[in-house]
Amino acid sequence: MDSVSPSDNSGSSVLSSLGRVQTPTLAIICKRYTENMNFVSVPYRQLQIGLAKDGKAITALSKEKIDSKTDANNIYASQQLFREAVISKVERKEVMQEPPLLYDLTTLQKEANSKHGFSADKTLSLAQKLYEQHKLITYPRTGSRYIPGDVFQEAGELIENLKSY
Repeated sequence: MDSVSPSDNSGSSVLSSLGRVQTPTLAIICKRYTENMNFVSVPYRQLQIGLAKDGKAITALSKEKIDSKTDANNIYASQQLFREAVISKVERKEVMQEPPLLYDLTTLQKEANSKHGFSADKTLSLAQKLYEQHKLITYPRTGSRYIPGDVFQEAGELIENLKSY
């Protein structure tokens, strides 16, 4: 939808584009831009300690963020008097981590270039060969990073093919 406003600073009419999606989206972008422009980075310090016993090392980082270098140095100096530490609590958590997404063609080409210096064409050629001749990967010319349902049927065959390498 287009809108004509009465005039700009020069006195001539201005044509503006409006829309029920476009206008709020532009407002969100402008708000984020303003927030970024007004952001002030505040440096802080954290204390780190390294402990070792019987060849096993542990590193811990303080949760507290200290604004002043003087305060950080004072805390550090006060802790230098201690030569022993007591572990008061041990927590174990089992954390489920999502597997990384698959490569899409563009991501594969970028990584092959940065790690091995391959051109985009060479990467595509190698991926195509792995797909067509060796049956080691799924269809390489995709923009999706997710496995479609029908490809799960091929997974067993792909794994068996990989065993021979």
